[in-house]
Amino acid sequence: MAKRCKVFISYAHKDELRGDSKVEPGAGYPSVFLSRLQAAIEGHEELLTEDEIFFDAARLDAEAAWSGAIGEALSQCWLLIFLVSADSIKSTFCRPKELAPVLLRRVPVITVLLQPSTDWHLAKVRDPSTGAELGKLGDFHSGGLPKERVNMKPVSAWASEDAAWDDVCKRILTFMQGDNFREPGGVQSAPVQAEVGTVATADVASANNTADATRHAQLLRQHLHKAWRSLERHPEFVEDPLFSGLARPLTIEAVMARAVDLPGSTANLVKVGNALGRVWNKPESSAACDAFLRMLPVVVDRFIQNKRGTARLADHEPIWVRDALTAATIAAEQQNFGLALKSGKREPESVFAATPPAVELGMPGEFGPSLVNREAMRAIKRRRIGTRGKIDHDTVKATVDAMRDAFDVAVRVDAVGDYEDPMRRQQLCEYLKTCGIHTFFLAAEEQELPPEEWADFPIGSLEEAFQSAFPVEIEPQSVSPSTALPWSESRQCLRRLMTETCRRPDLAAQRSHLLDAIQTIQERIAAEPEAADAPTVRRCLGEIEKGFQGLPTQDPLRETLNLIRDGLKAAWPDLLKLMS
Repeated sequence: MAKRCKVFISYAHKDELRGDSKVEPGAGYPSVFLSRLQAAIEGHEELLTEDEIFFDAARLDAEAAWSGAIGEALSQCWLLIFLVSADSIKSTFCRPKELAPVLLRRVPVITVLLQPSTDWHLAKVRDPSTGAELGKLGDFHSGGLPKERVNMKPVSAWASEDAAWDDVCKRILTFMQGDNFREPGGVQSAPVQAEVGTVATADVASANNTADATRHAQLLRQHLHKAWRSLERHPEFVEDPLFSGLARPLTIEAVMARAVDLPGSTANLVKVGNALGRVWNKPESSAACDAFLRMLPVVVDRFIQNKRGTARLADHEPIWVRDALTAATIAAEQQNFGLALKSGKREPESVFAATPPAVELGMPGEFGPSLVNREAMRAIKRRRIGTRGKIDHDTVKATVDAMRDAFDVAVRVDAVGDYEDPMRRQQLCEYLKTCGIHTFFLAAEEQELPPEEWADFPIGSLEEAFQSAFPVEIEPQSVSPSTALPWSESRQCLRRLMTETCRRPDLAAQRSHLLDAIQTIQERIAAEPEAADAPTVRRCLGEIEKGFQGLPTQDPLRETLNLIRDGLKAAWPDLLKLMS
């Protein structure tokens, strides 16, 4: 038994007895994985040491023995790594007695697929006591390792087993270097004021250690240091009720301590919202406004941490709230990225709505998922119409790196169509992460019920604060009921057309040209199109029709194209005029 368990490796004993490893003849995949993980953590003792990994070499089968050493390790671990195979899925121990207990403790799980196993990602883990579903294997962090580019590929299917283990260990090490590898329930509270009218020295020293634990707190401190000379002379800032009870003169450390005050986060949320409401439209108060805008996400982070308890969302799990700012703040707290807010504008400047084509994630071309790259560039450059032609991964990453000097970059994607599939969502998250982009998903409107563990979270308190902070909203352009449905149906049909085109081997020769034409139409109608867009859309429809010439009249692709053409003509008079 390890001195203390940080990482628990769950596997089926049969996988070890099988001795499938090619790099260590006679050894099974589980023991080879253990040795590779131990080698990978050399030099990272601050994260994990060998004696903090629990690997049951004897694979104790007796219930009494299991409930001893294994049970103790499961009660301590910070991370469980599940080695997936047909045998581990069928095991009477792995899922009910190892995965279930750690999921009940909100411990993260990483799955490593050893051998191909049909629909492994749909296998459910249930609470042994109640039978309630705790999750599916494909829903956990990473969606399955190892990955070739962004696609999960079993260890046994790799041409080089060494390369497969290298990918697995690198990704696990990256996870352990992030914020989610920590002792469950060990969230540290921010300091509380020792007494009214003064800030205790010990509290300020503690604030230095805890106040910058999140990206938002780091951005707030940077701003305060840059703007402090102006802020400390600004009555609307230093005299705001948010700072009542703090010693004078006000200091940066005192402001930081108040912003990250966990027990006081509810009151502070109301106060910072009201503060922004008072200064938002006053040019002479721009310095105070900028400071409060950076303080709001910090207070929101602490409010969410205080109210959600141990509830967490995986990066690819859809957020049930449709409001742009509320959803973004939940995603930012969960993934620890920074939001850039602007006075009077409720939608964050650093979050971009996008609809990346999912089909390429499973079969990238010469430049990787080029259509995904193009959509990412269109979104983050805030172009209504994206650049035509192929864009590579390095261009997207270089663009994002240049933008990160000002803010973190995040994209918001609706979990509809292909992105109803958690595997597709995870693939997109993994790929865009390599570009430096954070990704979060919004549930479809008909799916707006929160996950069970978030059911009691007071979402209305956030919305009340945001209404106070951003009192003036620019009303979105209304869409008449008669045209809203054709637009929606046409966009849905375009997504389906792209997916099915990728799956058709008889269209391999013209696939790239067809996908480019479909993507161009999607970009032109992503927002309300203009008259100038109609000729381009007509041309692209013609190019798709030409590409489908060899298909039978009743082919589903032709029928989908007809639905798209009819829907666009019904909703768009400019196109109807051109095509009449």
